[in-house]
Amino acid sequence: MKQLVDWITIKPSRIFGLPYGQLNIGSTADLVLVNLEESQTIEPDQFASKGRNTPFVNWEVQGIPVMTILEGEIVWRKDELYV
Repeated sequence: MKQLVDWITIKPSRIFGLPYGQLNIGSTADLVLVNLEESQTIEPDQFASKGRNTPFVNWEVQGIPVMTILEGEIVWRKDELYV
């Protein structure tokens, strides 16, 4: 898990010169919360975005996102629509 976090958060932040690695009072909170106990099948017709292109159609995956927080505000929650 530590290696995954490094690959998808810390290294891209370093490459693009973005702040990373701290969640403090007053700092920007950009988070994706993942339920590691839940699994699902990847079905592009269920994607929230208009993009449907993926090489992972019908793959069963473990650990799914349940909430996205951008700049401290909830912008997406599983099974709810935020506009």
